[in-house]
Amino acid sequence: MGIQNSSVATYGKLLPGLTNLTGHIRYYSLYCWLLSEYDNLEISKKTDVHQYNFIRRAELALALIMKDQNVGSVVGALFVTQQRYNIVDDDLYDLEDGADYNSEDKYWTYITGAFGQYYLGSLIYYDLVKIDQGRFYLLEHGKELADAVRKSVDEDTRVLFIECLKEGAMSEDERVELLPLGLNKLEKYSEEWNYLNFLLTKKDNASSLRRETVLLMLNDLENSISKNNFVEHRFLNVDKDDNYEAAFGWYFYYLCEAFHFCIESVFCFILNEIDDLNRDCR
Repeated sequence: MGIQNSSVATYGKLLPGLTNLTGHIRYYSLYCWLLSEYDNLEISKKTDVHQYNFIRRAELALALIMKDQNVGSVVGALFVTQQRYNIVDDDLYDLEDGADYNSEDKYWTYITGAFGQYYLGSLIYYDLVKIDQGRFYLLEHGKELADAVRKSVDEDTRVLFIECLKEGAMSEDERVELLPLGLNKLEKYSEEWNYLNFLLTKKDNASSLRRETVLLMLNDLENSISKNNFVEHRFLNVDKDDNYEAAFGWYFYYLCEAFHFCIESVFCFILNEIDDLNRDCR
């Protein structure tokens, strides 16, 4: 209904390039690497898999890699948790059947996967990717981030993952071998880690408060404030930080969210009342 537009607009100033739907920063680098690998395969004519399906298979493969690790915001996690994927001969996870957009029961309905639905806007914002006539292209910064992944992840792991995507299947043994590509396995101080840090802390337009927000969060983490309690803590301590502009931004964001919760509660109550009246009239 658009009642959260004020929160979305505020969030866009405080953390541009990130949203509450882009839950893992490593997706940014892995998407760039996957697009780069797909370009190489397409140029050498080593795959007939559509670019969309290549990304979709990767998202499902990552969801399988992340299963049983108690990590939230993983694309396709519900599909994996409900064990809706198929196991084919030789105990292979059927990535093709569970991911390709023409399959009946698939992990994600949107044709370009979570990449196109949730992450693309952020990657465009950071000048990593562009879309032209329905195809995704890497920009120079995206190519640099893809190279950073290659320098940070073992070659055997990278080659195995791409082979699984081309074949459309992945065994349990291969899944275990691919754990280093997990969203929670970003190697600290690696080339990939450094580049992602650069994206988050580089100078932005004058109205952005992303760097200030990152500093607030780092200060809170240093003082043992959980990241899940960040917004609430900012609301309760708005006047206790020198970084006032960003602190007030999060104070305002919390107020908006609380107000929206109240409006939605009243709206749900009205709908329930209407439903009850409807039943009484039958």
